[in-house]
Amino acid sequence: MNLSNILELMASEVAHGPRTEAYLVVSDIIQFVTASAETKVQLEKLVTIAGCPASEVIARDFQRGCPISDPCFHDDCWGAFVCDGVVVELRVRRINTVDEAPVYRVLFSRIDAGKLLIDTQDRVKALENQVHQLVSQQAN
Repeated sequence: MNLSNILELMASEVAHGPRTEAYLVVSDIIQFVTASAETKVQLEKLVTIAGCPASEVIARDFQRGCPISDPCFHDDCWGAFVCDGVVVELRVRRINTVDEAPVYRVLFSRIDAGKLLIDTQDRVKALENQVHQLVSQQAN
């Protein structure tokens, strides 16, 4: 993990902490964050070191270090990190108008791998049933 990346730092917090979700709201500064006191301090340091608005740091870190994601950062994008075998999904959404300086809400969620597997299996079964029905209809 690259803990000099704000998004990875928050993903690590969710992967290893007691919470299954965390929120981050950024504009020029970090306006709101649900994280441990230690992580909050690290986040503030990273924004200070970057020397630019927190919203720009989020966009830069998304482009640099989000291995599983939308191809580019935009006003409603997603990504995921794998932290020690735990998948943490993130959803970025701009929450103000385009006429103003950007304010982003980032939701980090720990993924339940067991539930994801069952959901995927259910989707595959439903798709197989649809294919079988189409094949049967074409045969008649």
